[in-house]
Amino acid sequence: GSDSLVERNEVYNNRNYGIHVYSTTLNAANRNIVRYNEVRNNGTAGTYSNGIIISSGADNIAHNNLVYGNRGGISVGAIGSPTTNNAVYNNTVYNNGTEAFGITIDATSTGALVKNNAVWSNPTDSIDNSGSGTVCTNNLATSPPAACTSGVTTDPLFVDAAANNFNL
Repeated sequence: GSDSLVERNEVYNNRNYGIHVYSTTLNAANRNIVRYNEVRNNGTAGTYSNGIIISSGADNIAHNNLVYGNRGGISVGAIGSPTTNNAVYNNTVYNNGTEAFGITIDATSTGALVKNNAVWSNPTDSIDNSGSGTVCTNNLATSPPAACTSGVTTDPLFVDAAANNFNL
């Protein structure tokens, strides 16, 4: 659906995705906001699943979320489901998956905004951008993604990431 708010939830131990913005009607999941959530340990079925995925629609926003320990971090776009002008910003994305990126912008995404995220200790590149027209800037990442500008790769020095304390 459209115009929904997913806010201040603790989402954990789901077999697949933690939070999934999706509609079976093309571009019908619009203007949704996912914010201030703790999303952890999802994808327990052993399949590739993200903590947060925006897999269809336009003008959706995921901001100020803590996403850790999932099979994958945050994803925008999915095979066969176009997304347009979605934004991912001010999130902490830590230690997600064994084969996943911290933040993934799929080839089906157009005009995504990825900024001011702390993307650290994910097993492959921190941010993967296969979308078109993506603006990717000011992210703190384990490895510098080629598609991003003005990011840094300095350890964020979380208070105690092993104990899930991601304060700086």
